Amino acid sequence: MSTLTRIEVGKDQRGNKYQTNTYEAFGTAPTPSNGASSYTLTQFDGKWTLAETFTEQVPDPGGGGGGTTFP
Repeated sequence: MSTLTRIEVGKDQRGNKYQTNTYEAFGTAPTPSNGASSYTLTQFDGKWTLAETFTEQVPDPGGGGGGTTFP
């Protein structure tokens, strides 16, 4: 079982909003969300840390697809 330990909200260099959720767990590694645009999973001394970032969905100025869903 993982515990949400930190929430960070901000804007990236392009002005898109993002939210990063950090979870900590002992024993079993937490599973990243399929909706996350990126994540890092680390383990140190038996403690797992998962940081997953969600980016708001904005249209691509070049006409391509947008980003991932913002929670």
